[in-house]
Amino acid sequence: MDISLSGEKISWMKPVCGCRFTREETAEIIVPDTQPDILRVVCADGTPLLRGKDADAGRVTVSGVAEATVLYVPEDEKGVQKLEASIPFSASAENEEITPECLLTARVTLCSADARAVNPRKVVVRLELAYEIGCYLPSACTLFSAAESEGVQLLPAEKEAELPSAVGEKTFVVTDELKLPAGAQPIAEMLLCTLQMTAEDCKSVGNKTLVKGTAQVRALYRADGGALCAASFSSPYSQIVETGTPGEAAAFDAGVMPTGFFVSRGVSAADGGAAYTMEVHAVAQCVAYCWSRLAYIADAYSTKFDLALTQDTVEFSAAPERTQGESEASGAIAAKDPSEPAAVSAKAGSVSRTEKDGITTLTAGVGVTVVYTGVDGAPESAFRRIEASCELSAADGAAMEAFAEIGGEAAARVTPDGFDVSVPVRFTAQGSSRVSFTAVSAIGYDEEKPKETAGMPSLTVCRAAEGGSLWDLAKKFGSTTELIVSANALGDTAFPETGSVLIIPRAR
Repeated sequence: MDISLSGEKISWMKPVCGCRFTREETAEIIVPDTQPDILRVVCADGTPLLRGKDADAGRVTVSGVAEATVLYVPEDEKGVQKLEASIPFSASAENEEITPECLLTARVTLCSADARAVNPRKVVVRLELAYEIGCYLPSACTLFSAAESEGVQLLPAEKEAELPSAVGEKTFVVTDELKLPAGAQPIAEMLLCTLQMTAEDCKSVGNKTLVKGTAQVRALYRADGGALCAASFSSPYSQIVETGTPGEAAAFDAGVMPTGFFVSRGVSAADGGAAYTMEVHAVAQCVAYCWSRLAYIADAYSTKFDLALTQDTVEFSAAPERTQGESEASGAIAAKDPSEPAAVSAKAGSVSRTEKDGITTLTAGVGVTVVYTGVDGAPESAFRRIEASCELSAADGAAMEAFAEIGGEAAARVTPDGFDVSVPVRFTAQGSSRVSFTAVSAIGYDEEKPKETAGMPSLTVCRAAEGGSLWDLAKKFGSTTELIVSANALGDTAFPETGSVLIIPRAR
């Protein structure tokens, strides 16, 4: 017959696919008939916009467009011209556990952007995009912790784990006027705008999640006098994400991805001059982790019957372990006739790792572009990829994937031969954390075949062996831990000192 077990249903979001990878996208841009021919390309940049994320049987796909801008000097070497293009992108990851019921998170960032002129009327743009995809399957399992039967001894066990308990998202819009700081030259023409969304703070609000962050816009513009100028604008946001978190979340993994980005020119109500307004459409994505108590039966036996146990290996993916380190990419960039930089931009590429003497070294290439004005008054640019590295202990860096991001403003100082640049870089090493154990899920026995105990002694005397337990002794000699504790006047159920003499009474 089967023994009735009682327990608790554990619901969680099972991560079935989590990956980071890079892909390259290329596109051709034709110069419109209304614009002059290309003399030379100055720089290229862009902003990836997420448009879709879909799960199917065994595959997850992320798609969107990268709004790219290329600046170039025309053939008459007067001023600067811009070319704009929406470059579609798409990438997939495969895993046999992915189903249409999965909930997804996705982030796409621009690692590098460059352009070259094929001829005076056409440029080829190359973008390197980094994808971060999470795929979570709503899952549940029951852990049994009690049995409704006399004479059955249970070995209870318990673990605590920070499990992904909810996944949610919220679309929202941020609008704001791009106000220049006092003393800055007015904008005559906006040449290049890029957007970065950050999620800086998350906390539980009932069964919801509050996500706070910043929409950061970096711009390169032409002033009224023709000079190139850079500006940075920040707009805070605060959004409530419906995660349905069952209780107070212990940790969050949140990210915000733009889905649309518009900068429009209008007229200032204050002075009648030009005014620029940004409109950002975005989606906040949040994974909430809650502490769960996992109580289960590790083993069972009976002093009356031989039990048939069904034992399953149970595994949960817990909150990822993260370690961060700060570094700096610095070096010299050669440039012809350098002048005070108009703009400095930096992007971090993929991370490589080496290990030596218990130390893990993470290294990333950081592409730095400096835009300045040449001696002839036309825009120039200088570019170099500089390495940044960060050291972690082997324990921190083992079995982890790593990525790098720009940690602040890039700076450039003019030298006779070019520029000395420095860029703060933040490294993150992230590894999966798993909780696994063997749990009893079913107990049965044949009530017509009781255990043969006639030849077993009523008392057994033995010595406590190193690594032993009262449970093991009780199971071996047909006793119980309570009987052993009572017969030996043990103060608690802790195993006595190795070599101690123990009396093991047989249960009746």
